[in-house]
Amino acid sequence: MHYTDIESIGQGFADEIFRVYRREHPEVNISFVHAISSIRRMVEHMRNTK
Repeated sequence: MHYTDIESIGQGFADEIFRVYRREHPEVNISFVHAISSIRRMVEHMRNTK
């Protein structure tokens, strides 16, 4: 699945996808490419949250 032209994501969405979902589904590889800086920061923040 690919998404384009995303300008922002909320903390709840990032938490659910990049922390909760990844923990519950370790077999699924989730990646993001060419993201704008605000989205990269949010995703990295959630990835580093336990």
